[in-house]
Amino acid sequence: MKVTVIRPAELDSGLLDRWNAIVRQNAAFASPYFSPEYTRAVATVRDDVCVGVMRDGQDIVGFFPFQRGRGRVGRPVGGPFTDCQGVVVEPEAEWSAAELVRGCGLAMWSFDHVIASQEQFRPWQKVLTCSPVMDLPDGFNAYTETLRRSGSGQMQRLGQKLRRLEREIGPVHFEMNSQDVGVLHQLLEWKSRQYLDTGLVDAFRFPWTQALLEQILSMQSDSFGGVLSALYADGRLAAVHMGMRSRTVWHYWFVAYAPDLARHSPGLLLLVEMARTAEFMGLKAIDMGKGPEEYKSLFATSAVLLAEGGVELPSLARTLRAARLRTENWVRQSPIFPIVRRPGHLLRRVEAKNLFR
Repeated sequence: MKVTVIRPAELDSGLLDRWNAIVRQNAAFASPYFSPEYTRAVATVRDDVCVGVMRDGQDIVGFFPFQRGRGRVGRPVGGPFTDCQGVVVEPEAEWSAAELVRGCGLAMWSFDHVIASQEQFRPWQKVLTCSPVMDLPDGFNAYTETLRRSGSGQMQRLGQKLRRLEREIGPVHFEMNSQDVGVLHQLLEWKSRQYLDTGLVDAFRFPWTQALLEQILSMQSDSFGGVLSALYADGRLAAVHMGMRSRTVWHYWFVAYAPDLARHSPGLLLLVEMARTAEFMGLKAIDMGKGPEEYKSLFATSAVLLAEGGVELPSLARTLRAARLRTENWVRQSPIFPIVRRPGHLLRRVEAKNLFR
């Protein structure tokens, strides 16, 4: 296998057609993250995005999008924003993760959302997690019947909350696909406040992240598009979600709501309306992304298995990283750990910020 590294702007119509053809023939690549449009969108707001074009002889068999960082360390395109990662490649192609990383001129490619079905990454996996999915192949009514048969009373409880919201605030209106950038900015404001209140790094303090969402919102094609959905109560914005869709999958991405309406669960009411209208966009599933939130397990009917880890080739950087990990493990087991714990928290915050740089 030979790998040629290009910039996303160099993806001509022939390469794009080949990429899309591979995506269409493999259900594992149904997520919008595997669309070439997503990689190209990130490339409009970052200058470190590359694509490894994989060839077997004269035949193009795959595409590997990545971000190139310092010290020949690569990351997934979009960094922490990318909830599904991997190599878009023909199922019968022969390749190895180490050979691919080396062919792209990297010493390491770290990942935290690689689809576990790509066995080439198995030797490098450290943790397995899952991304809960709402399956909607037969529409909303069939989905709710599946939940009911499993013993879930979630839809009934949310129906009660919806009626209470209408009684106390006013009529509820759902907008499936808004193009109002002002609504997006309100989402970002609420989300930033939520990050700060919970002690997390504000993902939207970095200019490229907001620009990326605006770029994706402006993109609409048969195979990819940004989707901004909003729930209103008595004409007032109650909850907003910004996500992406492919031909068949809606990815549940960023959601926020008016803080004073929290007891009405407007975010969950919005999710229900999204599921109710998904079939009108030809969408068969809502991927909620991995995470510990309880509602994901309550709404899920299946899951995508994901892996965390990193492909590391022999290098000085790998040696130094291993030494650092040994030191950190020693500190955790030593009596001085309580003294250094707080600086460790600060260090982790710095590391989290670096993921967005």
